[in-house]
Amino acid sequence: MTSELLPTNSTPWERAVADAMAIPELVHDSIGAMRRVKYVSPRPAMLPFLVYEYGLGELTPYVPNLYDLIDQGVRWQRIRGTVSAVAIGLAWIGYSAEIEPAWTGRRWWNSFQLRFPDLPVADNPDLERIEGITGLSVPKRSQLRRGVHQYDVGPLEADHSMLDGSMLDHESGIAVTPAGTIWSFGRTHEFSHVLAEDEGRAIGNWMLQPGDISAEWNFLAGTAAVDGEPVDLATVLTVDRASAALAANAAGEWLEFAADETRLTDLGLTIEPAGTNYIRNNTFQGQVGTGLPTFWQVANNVGLTTEVLGTGVKNGLPYIRVRIYGTPSARQYLLAFDTPTGIPAETGQTWTLSIFAEVVDATHPPPDGYALRFREHAGATQLANVNSTIFPGAWGRHSFTRTLVPEGIVSVRTGLCLVCTIGVDVDVTIDIAAPQMELAEAAASPILTNLAVGTRAAETASLLLPAGRHDVSLTFDDDTVVEVGADEGGTFALPADLYRSVVKSAAAMVAGGGLVWAELDVLWVDLNVPWADDPAGQRRSVLAGWFTGKPIYIRLANEAGVIGYRRCRAVHPVAAHIDGAYVVDAEPYQPKAGAGELYLEALTQFDDADASLCTSLAILVNGDLAEGVAPGRLWLAPDEVTGGEVIAAKDVSIPLRRTVREQIKILMRF
Repeated sequence: MTSELLPTNSTPWERAVADAMAIPELVHDSIGAMRRVKYVSPRPAMLPFLVYEYGLGELTPYVPNLYDLIDQGVRWQRIRGTVSAVAIGLAWIGYSAEIEPAWTGRRWWNSFQLRFPDLPVADNPDLERIEGITGLSVPKRSQLRRGVHQYDVGPLEADHSMLDGSMLDHESGIAVTPAGTIWSFGRTHEFSHVLAEDEGRAIGNWMLQPGDISAEWNFLAGTAAVDGEPVDLATVLTVDRASAALAANAAGEWLEFAADETRLTDLGLTIEPAGTNYIRNNTFQGQVGTGLPTFWQVANNVGLTTEVLGTGVKNGLPYIRVRIYGTPSARQYLLAFDTPTGIPAETGQTWTLSIFAEVVDATHPPPDGYALRFREHAGATQLANVNSTIFPGAWGRHSFTRTLVPEGIVSVRTGLCLVCTIGVDVDVTIDIAAPQMELAEAAASPILTNLAVGTRAAETASLLLPAGRHDVSLTFDDDTVVEVGADEGGTFALPADLYRSVVKSAAAMVAGGGLVWAELDVLWVDLNVPWADDPAGQRRSVLAGWFTGKPIYIRLANEAGVIGYRRCRAVHPVAAHIDGAYVVDAEPYQPKAGAGELYLEALTQFDDADASLCTSLAILVNGDLAEGVAPGRLWLAPDEVTGGEVIAAKDVSIPLRRTVREQIKILMRF
């Protein structure tokens, strides 16, 4: 108030005092604003005093954010003692739960439990906060008995019976806070796994399925494997051949192998049918001076001179060096490897002529090159002269296959032909080795002759197959793959008449047609197999059934090592079923004998492990209990299990807690 409001009879002193005590307008407005500042944006320093003013101090141990507490605290105070107050309080720490009161007929009728839709993030400090906030929010008579999520097993009410007061008379959960509230949480982890071959073999439960390779032979490397395990090639490959024979290596050298010796080089395995070389002298017997060997003749001289410069061995084969020179009076010169009647033949036969040859000097080469010739005879009458395609002069094997056509053929003469131009000089020196004439569709390995027809005995190469039906395939040196038949296991003879003499590798694949008893390690009484099922289905049934009745453990581990092992409480072959007892990936499955999938489940107990991060789950098979460990234990420490094979490892991230039972579900396929 100012002096302006005083009556006219006021004294000067009164007016002076009034003016001195007057509140300025700025200050007056500020005082009014102070009453509202705590509602709009209180400063942090003001918060403890506001908490005290509103009587919310008992909540501060559980609600660290005082802004949230002050913002909704007054409303919470007004509805305290109701379900809504619990919802507000839990929301302050990021949770929600449904209140489930106890049955009024129970002794602890005033208790209740909280059912959480989501698993609380951590035991400490969240559970004590939940207890504290809930206890302050409910009516004084109500008491928080239990908190649950997913795993909730109620008590068996066995009053007035022998089971009264037993373990069955208690509900699931564990107390980990000073208040003694029971917490019963569960969490599920599920995944599928296809049993790999290396896993199955490691645990002793594997069967190949149709199309799988059961045995392999690598003839290039000289190795073999049966059921994935290396074996000595000599134990799974045998050769029967009554004569010696030749085979080439990668360097082009021809090596001699004794009778019954496997013709194995770095090119592969050579197997051939019996063969005959009808050129009687390809080792040049009877050659003297510059003359030709026995039976060799110049069939068409055409004015050229033929001289033998020497003999020797090249790449393991005997060769003869011949110089042919002069001025030709006709176009085709023929150096014959045998006499006109030396090789008997008939119309319709298929013959193959081959030689190894190299032009080592060509001062004046024949203008149109070199060729192989068939000259077909009926007695002294020539019925046909046929040349092969002109071949180059570099060292190599050259062959010519022909089916004899003219009627009345009784013999055939073969040789090397020079295709000349009349009057144009020729002067060449040629090395010729292993000329061969055989009744075949392709040239086989060289057969050396010594003044008589030479033969190579029939050859049988046999593979030792595992038990059961198999389809055998061969890969040849030209990379073609040929299926050569099937066998019931044991010794399998490779066909030698495919005219692909060099085999790089062989493989035996499991054939279809159902299971074979020789392949099984399962007793008849234990085998639950749908006999009308396909082989793949029968195989799955056997593999799944193998696990039944065996102690199977789930291994929990992290980077530091094994945390522990939990024994599986369910190990069953299962089949998909609409009302199945088990669910994996939202698909129901029902236990069924002879089914082709396997369901495994383990459930950890409260307090099995605490404050550990599990980063790996796996299945332990064939493990043994350490000495002194009692049978029937469900949770085993790392040093309480010895041996065993770990399969189906899965990377995970599971923070293990005392209050949470981890349910691990695995669907294994085969």
